[in-house]
Amino acid sequence: MASIKKRNGKWNVRIRKAGFAFQSRTFTSHQAALAWSRQVETKIEQGIACLPDKAVKLGDLLKRYKDTVTIHKKSRRDESGRIERLLKDPLSSMRLVEISPAHVTAFKDRRLPDGARTTHYDMTVMRHCIEVARHQWGYFLASNPFDAVKKPKLKRGRQRRISNEELKRLKAASSCSHATYLWPIIEFALATGMR
Repeated sequence: MASIKKRNGKWNVRIRKAGFAFQSRTFTSHQAALAWSRQVETKIEQGIACLPDKAVKLGDLLKRYKDTVTIHKKSRRDESGRIERLLKDPLSSMRLVEISPAHVTAFKDRRLPDGARTTHYDMTVMRHCIEVARHQWGYFLASNPFDAVKKPKLKRGRQRRISNEELKRLKAASSCSHATYLWPIIEFALATGMR
């Protein structure tokens, strides 16, 4: 995996392994070159070495995610629209290796005025995109920056039934209508839980 060669009085280390980015470094001593090669090889075995290409941006991953993962989901139309909006956010133009939990928090704060649910879904899509990149596409990140930031809490949906007083008023109001079928429709809607 690692090859160490002496060149012009210095030691050059080259590490190649299938599925991992090529790494090369030069040292003044053979011992330092050997120590670094062992350290990198250990990280490769643990699956945490080799950060992705420094030119890769989050937006690049989101586009690939949309084309390869989203198209197989039932909610593909909604998620595709969400990803298109995310691609316009400044976070998408950042290089993957630069994104930190602080950047994710700034995104969250920018997005919260649009609603907690929207922010929660956006963060979920980006988090999953990075997880797919880490585990399936060969981008070896030590951690996902979205894991360190808490998603906004979602409010539980309202569950309310019509009161007897409201039901009486609704029946009285529907009896004033010229549409004779209005009350049966309301009764059917109430009986089946329709809204």
